[in-house]
Amino acid sequence: MSQSETSAAAVEAALDRGELALADALLAALDTADRAGDLTLLGLHRRVEEGRGTRLAQLGHVQAFVARHPALAAHPRVLVERGLALRAHGAMPEARVELLRALDALDRGPDDAWTRATALAGIGLTHFAPLDAERARRSLTEARAVAARAGLLERVCHADLYLAHVEIEAGEVDRAAHAYRRAVATYEQLGDEAGVRHASYNLGMCLSDLGRDRSARRHLLRCKEIAERRSEGWWAAWATIILGELERKAGRAEAARAAWDRAEAAFRAVGGPTPTERAWLEVRRGELALDLGDLRLAEASARAIHAEGVEPTPRMYGRLILAIVRARWRPASAAVERTLAGIAVDAEAQALNEIAWRARSLAAAVAARRHAEQRLDGAPLDPRRLETARDHVRRAIATLEGTMGSMARAARRSYLCDHVRREDARELYRNEALLAAASAPLLTPSLAARSAWLRLLGAIAEMGAVEEPIDVLRRGLDAVIELSLVERAWIWLGGDTDLALGRDRAGRDLPSRAESADARVVAHGRASSARVLLDGVVDAELAELVDALVAVAGVLCDAATVRARWKEKSVRTEAEAEALATELARTEAALGAARTRLPLEPRETRRALLGKSAPMRELHVRLDRLQKTELPVLVTGESGTGKELVARIVHDESPRARGPFVAVNCGALSESLLESELFGHVRGAFSGAHRDAPGLFTVAHGGTLLLDEVGEMSLGMQTKLLRVLQEGEVRPVGGERARKVDVRVIAATHRALERMVEAGSFRQDLYYRLHVLPVHVPPLRVRGDDTLLLARALLAEVAPKKRLSPEAAAWLVAQPWPGNVRELRAVIESAAVLGEGDVLHQRDLVPRAPGRARVTAGLPERLDDLEAWAIARALERHGSRVAAARALGIGRATLYRKMTEYGLAR
Repeated sequence: MSQSETSAAAVEAALDRGELALADALLAALDTADRAGDLTLLGLHRRVEEGRGTRLAQLGHVQAFVARHPALAAHPRVLVERGLALRAHGAMPEARVELLRALDALDRGPDDAWTRATALAGIGLTHFAPLDAERARRSLTEARAVAARAGLLERVCHADLYLAHVEIEAGEVDRAAHAYRRAVATYEQLGDEAGVRHASYNLGMCLSDLGRDRSARRHLLRCKEIAERRSEGWWAAWATIILGELERKAGRAEAARAAWDRAEAAFRAVGGPTPTERAWLEVRRGELALDLGDLRLAEASARAIHAEGVEPTPRMYGRLILAIVRARWRPASAAVERTLAGIAVDAEAQALNEIAWRARSLAAAVAARRHAEQRLDGAPLDPRRLETARDHVRRAIATLEGTMGSMARAARRSYLCDHVRREDARELYRNEALLAAASAPLLTPSLAARSAWLRLLGAIAEMGAVEEPIDVLRRGLDAVIELSLVERAWIWLGGDTDLALGRDRAGRDLPSRAESADARVVAHGRASSARVLLDGVVDAELAELVDALVAVAGVLCDAATVRARWKEKSVRTEAEAEALATELARTEAALGAARTRLPLEPRETRRALLGKSAPMRELHVRLDRLQKTELPVLVTGESGTGKELVARIVHDESPRARGPFVAVNCGALSESLLESELFGHVRGAFSGAHRDAPGLFTVAHGGTLLLDEVGEMSLGMQTKLLRVLQEGEVRPVGGERARKVDVRVIAATHRALERMVEAGSFRQDLYYRLHVLPVHVPPLRVRGDDTLLLARALLAEVAPKKRLSPEAAAWLVAQPWPGNVRELRAVIESAAVLGEGDVLHQRDLVPRAPGRARVTAGLPERLDDLEAWAIARALERHGSRVAAARALGIGRATLYRKMTEYGLAR
């Protein structure tokens, strides 16, 4: 291993250990060494930047690499890295173009499963902004399949991670969690700690969104522990941020603050935080301050978010927090309403649905409060203001329900587990009801009664917001005391709940007491078994309100009791479900890993199509997809790769397998002979036509016809073939009647038909008729160890007792094999006959493509080698056998005979 290769391996090892500073230093040394053609540098740079969370720097690395090695600018790996770098900058269309160029380059040259899978995954990611979930899933699923067939489990994990991101954006949070679990399990099998850390972090965030906070905490703690052990401060900081968010959701404000302070310290330890990272910290601090009612602290956090270099999403959250602060300071301000409406419009433009519906909900709340205050002040109804408020509500509900409507049922239930979302949603639907009745006459004419009804609605909303049954009673009694203006009140709940509580005007709990004769007013809830005792006198109108409030309190308390029981049960269920889901993911990952290690087991009809390499696996997958169709197939590939064998397999596995399979080499016959061969002729049609002869289309009726070397057809013959394919009938040469034929056509060629169409030597309409289901047969030089597998199989056919020596086996694998399997067969058969002993050595193996081997090596000295060289050169320069024969000054029959003699026949 060279010094530069050793350094690249050292960079890989440093990245695996999480030593980003060391990896960066080693890469800087490699950059100055001018390593021409070392494409691994780009991938290593990307991994370093991703580890540091600074992916925007990758484009500079790509540009510097191309400046040093301009000849590699169009290499598939360089195109992939440029595409990924452009995606990191948000240039999605430009990134997609580069990645599609990479796939096109892979189609034209040697395939590389790693690069193909990475390019496909990158294309999927470009469909995130704006989200096109179906296209993203399609590209990422194909990327995963390519990686799985090639045994690239790390690429399989990356595809799973990205697929999970798509599901989250599409609202399928449960499916996303399953993909993350599968990635965690596969990384565990690979022993990749960095991968486990990455997938555990994403799984923790996903479970947090689902409301499964206990499971989320466990995965986030695992991510944090791995990151700290590997000295990856950036990952540890982000895991700590989400752990702090879990503390906030649980109502532990001090624990949340302490977590975010630790996260900020971890960012500082690795040279951060960046403006965006600091902004996300302030978003969480601001929302916590709103929870606690600390408006000044919330405002300070919101203003800190608007620093230079902050990404758009946290900026939008900052604007929302600031608007909420102003709404609470000035509840019915027209300026605040306009601000919230503007935030909603901007969020909708950026597809930030959560910010959009929350802002519209708050705007509607402000508008509703303004309307209520004006009505209570005796102002006339303003229909325009009322309609504006209703529009805010309608659009907010549409966005919220659209977001939740795309989710699975479990995800919809868990979306509002976060109490901030839940309170905003409750406020939204409460305002919908209030605004719906806003223009209706009030129930009672007195201003006091109006105010009482408004306070009653607010009290019911407060009672519905709490979780514990005893807290429902406290809120209900406080509202009763406020409405009735008494000093003390008691409430009893009968039935299964059997709760009792007393409260005074100061908000203190009192010992419960039995009903007594000195009670002034006793109100009974009509809708439940609740009863209330007031220590004071109220009028009839207020007594009616108290009675309604008590009824609602009983129902809400019963519901809270049921929720509490289910919550206790759900803790156990969540743990069991998480254990089962984790086990399922591990089983799937183990099964996927085992499949990549299994040898290829072809069907009986594919026994001759040997190969375990990634290109051959892809070929078998493509053949699987053709089994139930009878559409035309175009088989492409170099000479000697086995195109006719592939065509036979397509026929044998098709619905026409019971019909005949007929093959014809279009390049071995002149135009007139080929026409007669394909369409048949009648007696006397030409000299020597002593009797009628059916054509191959007629012979293949009900089966398959292989048109081998279809690119060698003349334009006139192409026209006649196109007519047959269009009309489904043939007319024999010299005949007058056409005959219907039912034939599936498979065409095969080593030529690039697309270029022939551009050059005008192949009809475009015929090309589209044939190029319906393309199948490419890979050359032997890209199939790796398949060469040795084929050589041993061929040797077993002709000389079962002989075997290859180790140096002979190594030599076979190292050869380019321009004649592909046909040349390999000739070499093995010759060595089996001429080689002495039971072991074949390298000296016994002689290449059988002398003309091709010497085309670029100067003029050969032997006469037969010189003739082979001239023929091979003419074929390569002119691209057509007819033109080559004309240039050499010999007949076509002579050319074909000599091509066969020198091993140049295709």
